[in-house]
Amino acid sequence: MQREHRIAPRQGICIRRLSFSAHKRFPAFAISTRTTRARMTKKRLVLFDIDGTILTTNGIAKEYFIRAMERSFEYEGITRDHDFSGKLDTQIYRELIETTSINPSDALARREHFFKAFYEDLKPQLTNDKIKVCPGIPQLVRTLHENPNCTIGLLTGNMPLGAELKLNAVGLWHYFPFGAFGSDGNLRPELPAVALRKAGEVSGIEYSGAETVIIGDTPNDITCGIEIGAKSLAVATGRYSYAQLESHNPDHLFESLENTEDVLEAIFS
Repeated sequence: MQREHRIAPRQGICIRRLSFSAHKRFPAFAISTRTTRARMTKKRLVLFDIDGTILTTNGIAKEYFIRAMERSFEYEGITRDHDFSGKLDTQIYRELIETTSINPSDALARREHFFKAFYEDLKPQLTNDKIKVCPGIPQLVRTLHENPNCTIGLLTGNMPLGAELKLNAVGLWHYFPFGAFGSDGNLRPELPAVALRKAGEVSGIEYSGAETVIIGDTPNDITCGIEIGAKSLAVATGRYSYAQLESHNPDHLFESLENTEDVLEAIFS
């Protein structure tokens, strides 16, 4: 049984498999516990990170990001050791430029060209054998999407087109009507306030930070919502281990999100 940081897992949980949807890739699930269903009447804004949380690209996105930089600037030898985890793509771009002799002004002027080249190269690589949906994500996203008391969105370092390409590749893009993206700020802590504003615009519902849950797999996902008072739900399906994430004191911590009922209890607690 997987560990959870704040709420003890319960015995005898049953998730009943229903039928396959005609236009969706994943089976539907029903929540079987009355307590969980009752708690799901609370208003919640749930914001998902993408890489390491919803899906993994097994290093493909990172490799093609670097290849696109080398091609765009005709510069060989950009480091492959740089840590991308929990960062905005625009931030990663700036940090990688700083490791080279490329003129920062030239890099800023050519940033749009770089991202266009990156996505052109990445798109054909996002195939079923190279991209993997993290455990529990399809049923969790679908359950939240179908809950009228809940609005779901993205809080990710990806640029909008990058997020769309990755999530379309696994059939999940249509679940997310809005997002706070790498183009919406310079550092991750700037994104939660953007997400709150966009959630209100899209849903017509005003959410507070206390009604917001940020789901992610890195320390930056845990800490970015502190300023608005959001709850953090960390998951060890990315680069960071359960123990490493636990040291950053998330409100909730799971080894994976596959136990849907326990995750829902954490979200609506």
